[in-house]
Amino acid sequence: MTLLEICAIGIGLAVDASCVCTTNGFIYKPNLKTTIAIVLPFCILQGIMPLIGYFGVKPISIFSYNHIIALVLLCGIGFKMLVDGFTHRDDDKINHSTLTFNILIVQAISTSIDALSVGVTLSGQSYLFMFTAVTIIAIITFVMCFIAVQIGIKIGTKLNSKAEIFGGIVLILLGIKLFLDGFTS
Repeated sequence: MTLLEICAIGIGLAVDASCVCTTNGFIYKPNLKTTIAIVLPFCILQGIMPLIGYFGVKPISIFSYNHIIALVLLCGIGFKMLVDGFTHRDDDKINHSTLTFNILIVQAISTSIDALSVGVTLSGQSYLFMFTAVTIIAIITFVMCFIAVQIGIKIGTKLNSKAEIFGGIVLILLGIKLFLDGFTS
């Protein structure tokens, strides 16, 4: 496997995480420090999951049900956002402290479960190649998610009070997409 192929894998793995980060950007409108705090769990887990697969911790039950896990986690967060969006009045300000570390971890796990299989695929490669690969995957995820949060901030400014409702819908649709993808792969 070439480094170009690893870059393509990294981009593919980071797409789902970027969608969630866009949602976080337009709902919470974070500053630079908070943006980095949002992005870090995604890039770290996108790097850790292939390592788990590579070193032989093969959670067979997770491979079988990862699309269901992603559906439940993302739809759960999405439905909560919908409820919050419909209960806020237009003049209410979204509480930026509601994006907790636990929510970020759940989001990051639900979008990185598929990276486990990348580690299994790379199990024949050298340790050096594997660590290079996960570093590239993590960096690509960081860059894509950082840009996604910035795009989300711009979108959220235009959506104002409807951002939370729109974000909830995006997360639910992403969960359904990942669920359906689980049957085709």
